[in-house]
Formats: sequence, structure tokens, C-alpha cells
Amino acid sequence: MTFHGWRLALIVPLAMGLLMFTQLMKKYAWLSRWPMAVVIGSFSGLALLGNAQGDLLPQIKANLIPFIKPGSWTAFWADPGLFTFLDVLWNPVLIIGVISNILNLMNVQSYYQQIVMGVLIIGAVTLDRLFSRK
Repeated sequence: MTFHGWRLALIVPLAMGLLMFTQLMKKYAWLSRWPMAVVIGSFSGLALLGNAQGDLLPQIKANLIPFIKPGSWTAFWADPGLFTFLDVLWNPVLIIGVISNILNLMNVQSYYQQIVMGVLIIGAVTLDRLFSRK
């Protein structure tokens, strides 16, 4: 978009750059805080977005797993053994460990942690039984 040959997108950076020169005048030095606030805010937002996409989202996706690994029960019943049994327990142990770590980081007392774990295990078993009937 142009305005008599000038690009309107360049007006904002030009104004911000000119406001930076107000640091040289004592009376108007406070105006130089605005461009710095825009720069710091923009780069903080970009860093937060990059951090969320690079670290946070992959961690969340890695922890979104089914409570019981699909096919592990059938493998255990077809060939009962230590490794197939551990394959059945892998996801529940991982999920309970993550939840336990989150509760520790939130400074939840151990008594309440045991209650939360008990409720989660009862809920998981109940949901498993309900869905396995269908």
C-alpha cells in the first residue's frame, strides 16, 4: 500500500526511530521509552511463541498417550512373559509418574497426592472397563 510513493508500513518504524532521538532532549526523554517498549514487547512475544512451539508443545504431545498401550493386552495373553507384562505397565507407570511430578512441583502435600492418585487409578480402571464392554 502506497501513499504518494511512500509505503505506509514504513511510517511506524520511522516514527519509532525518531522517538528514540528524544533521549537527547531532557524535556522529551520520556518519549524514548515507547519505542523501547515496543521492541522489548515484540521480541518477548516472539521468544515466548518460539519457546512454546519448540519445547512446550512437543512435551505435551509426548505425554498424550493412551493409559493402556493398544495391543499390549493381546500380546500379553498370546505370549505371557516378563517383557509383555512390562509392556502392559509401561504407559500407566509413565502417566502416574508425570502426574506425581506435577503434584510435587505444585507443592501438594503427600496425603492429597495419594488421594489424587487413587482417584485417577479408580477412574482409569472404570473407564477401561466401560469402554472394553462395547
